[in-house]
Amino acid sequence: HLTFPTNYNSADLAGKKVVFFCKLYYIGDVAAGYYTSETISVDMLNTILGRTGEKAYTSVKACLTETRDYLEDKLESSLPTTRAVALYTALTKMATFQNIPEDLITEYIDEWFESGFAYVQNTNPEMYAYYFDPDNPSRDTLAALFGYGSDYMTVLAEEAGLAIRQEMVFRYIVQVEGYKVTEDVYAKWDAEYKKTYGASYKNGVEEAEIIDRMLRDEVTEILVNMAEERGNITHTA
Repeated sequence: HLTFPTNYNSADLAGKKVVFFCKLYYIGDVAAGYYTSETISVDMLNTILGRTGEKAYTSVKACLTETRDYLEDKLESSLPTTRAVALYTALTKMATFQNIPEDLITEYIDEWFESGFAYVQNTNPEMYAYYFDPDNPSRDTLAALFGYGSDYMTVLAEEAGLAIRQEMVFRYIVQVEGYKVTEDVYAKWDAEYKKTYGASYKNGVEEAEIIDRMLRDEVTEILVNMAEERGNITHTA
């Protein structure tokens, strides 16, 4: 349990409390100094990372190479999402809105907490049992675990407003341009989802939600391509 310094280089985190969950892999002699890629041995590296047998690294360089490849692949795979978020954020700033209904803000925040509690309970049941009363889980605690400060309701309300505006922009574009999920569009995204999530991606998901997801991905792809063609989206690796 720590608190970021008030002069921390990120204004969003400055002065806020944070909880780090750490897994201890190795305890060494402080007098020996800290390990670097030049001083650590491959045996110690495998011990720290729990690599044994065929999965053990044969050299430190092999570990660094694999790590770099993983990070670069992750960066590349996240580009579509990054560009889509940037595009909808820009469109939202350009659009004009009337007041957002308060009940939509409340619904967004309630859903955020519901999914947050479910996420912690499913991914780390031990932590959930330690921090939460199963009959009355604390919203304050959940917000703190996700890095929010004491003003989390204000921050979540701002996030809700942005998310709702982005949704309104998307719906407006669909309505004005008349975009819809045709058989070709369905086949395209069905194949993509099966490749990414597996053939069982529809299990437990209503057809209407799948269609809406496909429509969103199709419209987003069209908009991103248009923005790239016009030079409105650039990327530097």
